[in-house]
Amino acid sequence: MNPIAIIVAAASAVMGLGIMATSNPETDTAGLVSESTVYSPLTVGLEPLPEASGSDYSVVSPQVQYTGPGCREWADLAVRSGFVLDDLWIALQVMELESMCLPDAVGDNGQSYGLMQINSFWCTPSTYWPRGYLQTNGFLDECQQLLDPATNLYVAWHIATNHGWENWSTYERVVG
Repeated sequence: MNPIAIIVAAASAVMGLGIMATSNPETDTAGLVSESTVYSPLTVGLEPLPEASGSDYSVVSPQVQYTGPGCREWADLAVRSGFVLDDLWIALQVMELESMCLPDAVGDNGQSYGLMQINSFWCTPSTYWPRGYLQTNGFLDECQQLLDPATNLYVAWHIATNHGWENWSTYERVVG
């Protein structure tokens, strides 16, 4: 075999192993969403409320001054949940179309929860996910927890990043 071909094959194998070793399921979307949607949650400016439990946070300094369409009042929490500014306008419009900005909204005959109306499909046990997808991935213990705005938006960020905006039928009606 040609020595150059051997070197190229070896380099390709090494590079492939390097990619597999650094693979991160939170950021490797296999082309499901645009590159601008791949991000990590922003936590700068968060401070737990005194004697608070769970996802109760106070904003030390406002991080987002959003003036576009959608549920503006949830912009800061959406950014702190992981949405980058490139996708914030989508999230806030989907939120308005899905729940009219109401964190305790329950729709689809009790099957969709919270601001982003996350369907119980994501937390219902199945053959592939015996505990439920969201439970297996450590997001929550039961679907009712999707009524917490911080949990709802973090789960929505995860779904949009890893599975695409097409999981919301209202995505087709987003303008901009």
